[in-house]
Amino acid sequence: MTQLQQTIEAAFEDRANINPANASAELKAAVASVIADLDAGTLRVASRVGNSQNWETHQWIKKAVLLSFRLDDNVLLDGASTQYFDKVPPKFANFTADDFKAGGYRVAFAHTQGHALGGANVHASGASCCICRQRQARAMIQAQNPNFNLLRVHRQPSPSICGQ
Repeated sequence: MTQLQQTIEAAFEDRANINPANASAELKAAVASVIADLDAGTLRVASRVGNSQNWETHQWIKKAVLLSFRLDDNVLLDGASTQYFDKVPPKFANFTADDFKAGGYRVAFAHTQGHALGGANVHASGASCCICRQRQARAMIQAQNPNFNLLRVHRQPSPSICGQ
């Protein structure tokens, strides 16, 4: 077991007593190292066992991810059209155009503006999306039956769902 693994394992055993104010610099550095390696793809929380269909969870890496939530308080984060209150900063917050190109990333707005605001049900291409049609159907049912539960949470529409 490496020193990094030992640090994570020991901290995890004492996780109930760890908070942002008392977490050691060593623990913060260890967790940051694991998170950076996960992000870079050099570590994985789980990996396939040989050529089988079985997977092995690397518990110490999973524990590092869980510990990361104990190391920072929630803070107010600005979003594209809203604010968030979370402990995990947005992955691309400080990216430049060159960073996006070098990483091969494409990040686009979720196509929810009309959905979230109860607005247009037609997309720029003129096609009506399946999520919008479902919402229209629920609205019609609710108009006929006020006790109908309209507050259902759906995954955000994506191009593969809407064909847009």
